[in-house]
Amino acid sequence: MKVEAYTASQLLGLIPPTLYQQLTDELAVDKWVPKMKAEYLFKLLIFGILQTEELSLRVLQEFSRTPILLGLAPDLFEPVTYGAIRARLININVEFFAQLYHHLYERLAKTFPPPKKQPYRLKRYDSTMVATFAHLLDAMKVGNTSKNKRQVKFTTELTDHFLVKIAFFKDQPHLSEHRALKEVIEGASHAENEVVVFDLGLTCRQTLQGFSQQQTKFITKGKQNICYKPLQVVTAVEKLPQSDELEFQADLLVHLYSSNKQEVKAPFRLIQARRKSDGKMLYFVTNLMDLGAAEIAQLYKQRWDIEVLFKFMKQEMNLSHFLCHDENAIAVMIYCTLIASMLVLAYKQSNGMKSFKIAKIRFFKELHLDVIAELMEHPNGVAWVKKLIQFSRVQRK
Repeated sequence: MKVEAYTASQLLGLIPPTLYQQLTDELAVDKWVPKMKAEYLFKLLIFGILQTEELSLRVLQEFSRTPILLGLAPDLFEPVTYGAIRARLININVEFFAQLYHHLYERLAKTFPPPKKQPYRLKRYDSTMVATFAHLLDAMKVGNTSKNKRQVKFTTELTDHFLVKIAFFKDQPHLSEHRALKEVIEGASHAENEVVVFDLGLTCRQTLQGFSQQQTKFITKGKQNICYKPLQVVTAVEKLPQSDELEFQADLLVHLYSSNKQEVKAPFRLIQARRKSDGKMLYFVTNLMDLGAAEIAQLYKQRWDIEVLFKFMKQEMNLSHFLCHDENAIAVMIYCTLIASMLVLAYKQSNGMKSFKIAKIRFFKELHLDVIAELMEHPNGVAWVKKLIQFSRVQRK
């Protein structure tokens, strides 16, 4: 099924102007705020995330003096200082940004339904770490604690190619993927046609058993020293498929053993395959019984998409650092980063593009030109731009 191509303006328009006003009134986010309204702050942050990979408060201050902000929020526009931006990030109600994110997520899910030919809809899960300053934000101790190295964790769900959810953890217990991934997966709702895919970070057998009891379909990978008790053959050896990448050697129904050698009395499917490139043995563990071994392996292979997502969000969308180490400000930036990322990913997908970086550049360029065109048609557009140029000249002196 061919996906309809969407422009940058069309995607940003999935958040309607009326929603900003509705949330502003419901949450009273602009009460007693003389300038830098919530809508303007949101658009300034989105603009900054899309424009540069090295965002900072001072960079945002400079961006607040650029013409595109006039077009994005013409009735709210007013250049601001980095100190004012920081204070607003620390004190603004995060729910304003959370609601914008949830609205966009739902609109994208409806606008881009999954291909009907696929037997299951994939939900990929994994975590990534971001370093922080110990004296500014309590976080997890990682590695050599004598160096006081601390990080925070983003445990992420990626559905299809552009629907992204993130859970933020900074307490020590969530350093363990057994806890972080388990909580996020169990806390999400999973439809009958959805399959959860995750890697070796979550191997607790009781947790896998719990997924089956909750009727959560999953695919994961077992370690090289996986211990199991064979129950029956799912696919006879002579009927196992072969591919250019994998040589399938077994497809069994098994009981797995936990780390303390206790047999977990829940049946799992274990698929063994040898990777032809290096001879390494791979073990796929799942509770799916209606797909062939090759299809199971192919679905797990698509888990790599979330690793690509992490690289994109860290290198291109400013997820590798924080504007300021205040929890409220961090939450605001997480929601804005998610929104900007989903817009670019949806743009990339709908326009059949392969490069994340090029998609981001073209999305911003297209949005920039559309905004300038609209600005020129605004009754006060030309006067605003002239005023902005004069203001910028004064600031340089």
